[in-house]
Amino acid sequence: HVEQLCVDALGRRDLFARAYADRWLGQLLAESAPARALVHLEAANRLVPGDGATLKRLGRVLLSLSAWERAADVLEAYLALPIGQRDDKLQVELSNVLARRLGRRNDAEACLRRVLERTPDHVDALRLMAELAAQANRTDDSLEWYERAARGAEKSKRYQAAAAAHVAIGHLW
Repeated sequence: HVEQLCVDALGRRDLFARAYADRWLGQLLAESAPARALVHLEAANRLVPGDGATLKRLGRVLLSLSAWERAADVLEAYLALPIGQRDDKLQVELSNVLARRLGRRNDAEACLRRVLERTPDHVDALRLMAELAAQANRTDDSLEWYERAARGAEKSKRYQAAAAAHVAIGHLW
């Protein structure tokens, strides 16, 4: 039903309705048919350039299609937007692509540092920083990053245990 509504909206002359429909079709098809999703998301991006939701979904689809360079460009554009600047999970994901797929370690480290400025105990960012330092033969830095990651993981476990206890107590009342 939703897909038919999107197809109907594509026939309209309203630019934003068409872009919204293309974005939704892209989102619906992202997992089952990423190549088809890419066509709709690129259309949505042409109609309304710089839309955060479209850029984020487009970047993820490009990642799933192993289009690393294009994915990095699109995700960097999304993360430059106010809506994307606080998306730590995507920053770490982009850092992974920059470092492992494109060999852009300095750019990856810059992304990770932005995450760590906001969230100093971000375990995935700390772990990736440790890996990048180890690859660059900066052993002392690598050990320091791994130690911080271990401390962050321990804090996260304590937080998760406290949250689970809180939920359990809430269900008892």
